[in-house]
Amino acid sequence: MMAIVRINEIRKMTVDELQDKLIQLRMELSRELAAKRVPGKTFNAGKLKDFRRAIAKVLTVINANKKKEKKAKPANKKSSRKN
Repeated sequence: MMAIVRINEIRKMTVDELQDKLIQLRMELSRELAAKRVPGKTFNAGKLKDFRRAIAKVLTVINANKKKEKKAKPANKKSSRKN
């Protein structure tokens, strides 16, 4: 269980690795939330914050990559309006 993810590490990952990491982080977050509900067990609220931040970092990089791909594609649309 490692919630701390460096942004430099995330940016080096491929799209498939990012998707896998996102799934892994969400699974760990759900486990922590389930453990929170168990009575008599100590709970670290800081872990939840770390998991949520790590998920946000991964999603940010995924969305940035999508925007780059969209920008890189040439627009082959012809204007129907002539000047």
